[in-house]
Amino acid sequence: MLIQEKYIDLDDLKGIGTKIEKLLTQYENSGQDTDTFFNAVRKLKRASVIKNIGACIGALGVLAPAIMLLVRKSGDNSEYQVKKDVEAKLAQQT
Repeated sequence: MLIQEKYIDLDDLKGIGTKIEKLLTQYENSGQDTDTFFNAVRKLKRASVIKNIGACIGALGVLAPAIMLLVRKSGDNSEYQVKKDVEAKLAQQT
């Protein structure tokens, strides 16, 4: 049986404690009951995750390919390598 040793960073634990204290003070200052407050916190967290996913999709799925195409079209060699390979293969066949 293998025993895995893991390092526990005490500074991270202290950071979690301060975050929990901050959340507690926000709850106490809000004047809401626990269900209402934590439902709002959950909705906020879900919305931020969805926004991050959307930003990543936009950056990696749209923006990066658009930049790659613009660089290719503005450069000296605007032809695709696959197109060159297919044309060379067709030229060899005939």
